[in-house]
Amino acid sequence: MAIAAGVFLLVTSFWGAGRRRWAVERLWGPLVRAADGGTARAALLSALAYTGALLLFGALQAGTYALFGDAPARAAALVLGIVYAPLALMPIPDQNLYRDIRRHLAGAGATPGQARACAWTLGPLGFLALVALGSSVLYAFFA
Repeated sequence: MAIAAGVFLLVTSFWGAGRRRWAVERLWGPLVRAADGGTARAALLSALAYTGALLLFGALQAGTYALFGDAPARAAALVLGIVYAPLALMPIPDQNLYRDIRRHLAGAGATPGQARACAWTLGPLGFLALVALGSSVLYAFFA
């Protein structure tokens, strides 16, 4: 079971990292453009949206457990983990201090200041998302 969990987590991580650009361009691009050029507003909107998605991820798992019990909740944890992975892995810093996410945000219409503010604001929240993603996989395989 531990090998299956490790393989699932590895595949989900690679898939999420590969879909990171999609998450930035499709989800964060319109959000940053809605900030109308304001750097602080873009960072605040990004933090609120990212935190909201993290809370929704947890609420859907808890709701599935409350309504349907343990076995369906385990399956839902895996499915939700796959769906949430691109968003969870989006702000994880790379070796060049968020250069990739800043480049993707700029390509989606953000100013350089907005891209930098969003990347640095979402970075710490990304580690919380990783904990949530890892916890859901651990729950699905080991609870």
